[in-house]
Amino acid sequence: MSNNLKIDIGGLDIGYGTNTNQNGMSVDIFFAGCSIQPKCPGCHNPDLWNVENGWEMTLASVKNYIQYAFIDGAVHNLVFMGGEPLDQPKAVFLLAHWAKDKLGLKTWLYTGYDYKHVPTNIKDTLDVIVSGRYDETKRAEPGAFPASTNQEVHYGK
Repeated sequence: MSNNLKIDIGGLDIGYGTNTNQNGMSVDIFFAGCSIQPKCPGCHNPDLWNVENGWEMTLASVKNYIQYAFIDGAVHNLVFMGGEPLDQPKAVFLLAHWAKDKLGLKTWLYTGYDYKHVPTNIKDTLDVIVSGRYDETKRAEPGAFPASTNQEVHYGK
């Protein structure tokens, strides 16, 4: 059963537009592990490159966390970041689909992969995808979106 799916998590956070330019509060899921090589100098979360720096949770446990955060109605967004979320594509797809369908949340993905490498079923489930490796030589102004000017922002349906 998919609710027993094991997910390597590097962090869970509830914040107000903490890592995106979205409106309202978000639940931020930081995935542990990043298989992209070479690594991005200046990465926001180099400690999450190694999956061992995270912990394992079931899909059901992560859903419970999101549901709890959603109770007061202040959370409007679910944000996937890492590490590299697309190293765990089934978890991203299942969580995004559930959050949109059951809670009406807007879904965001930050990935170091080029947009063409994001699986179609995931593209079809997300509202915003920020794709491309972080390049510290192309760092945007502080507070700008996205973090480096080579990254692309794609808006879903």
